[in-house]
Amino acid sequence: MIATSYSRRCARISSDLLYFRGERRYGVEFKHADSPAVNRSMRIAMADLRIGHLYIVYPGPDTYELEDRVTVLALRDLDRLTP
Repeated sequence: MIATSYSRRCARISSDLLYFRGERRYGVEFKHADSPAVNRSMRIAMADLRIGHLYIVYPGPDTYELEDRVTVLALRDLDRLTP
């Protein structure tokens, strides 16, 4: 099941994509930045939606773990999101 574009308008908090794999929830954010970072709204969306892992997709060359439960994913590695 895939749900897209979650938003809580009153607080301007959003996640670009939310998808489920079994019982686990995953969030995806698309950013156009050289060094993407987790911001307050991402943390709130992770808590509100009980996201198990957040992927921040960006146009850079490297995929790396930013922190626990958060991976920065190079756009070219987007196929890693499929089961």
